Amino acid sequence: MPIPALLCFGVWLTYGVWLWRRSAGLRAWAATKSRPFRAVGGSALLFLGAGVLLGGLMALEPAGLAKDGKIEPGGWWVALALGVAFVHAQVVAAALMASLIRENLQLEARAEASDRSKVLPKS
Repeated sequence: MPIPALLCFGVWLTYGVWLWRRSAGLRAWAATKSRPFRAVGGSALLFLGAGVLLGGLMALEPAGLAKDGKIEPGGWWVALALGVAFVHAQVVAAALMASLIRENLQLEARAEASDRSKVLPKS
């Protein structure tokens, strides 16, 4: 595996960890959006991010940034940017989907508490 690929991977991984660690604001933003927006937006970002990454990588050769399946030096900068965009889309999608899960858990907890209060005899 070439050194540029390892460097790109390191940047992508570091960016993803950095973005997730400071994602409290992102999760708060996600919680303000409607359920349909979070469900559709989160799902769409999962696929859109992958499409941008794969489509961009496939476009490197026709753009002259890769030859015989090997990325040229200038193409690594494009690959780096595509990977960062992919990671960003995945983190935002995860925040949107996680907010749905959290909301569902809170609703279930409230329903259970309500059911328990109906069953307990009044003293």
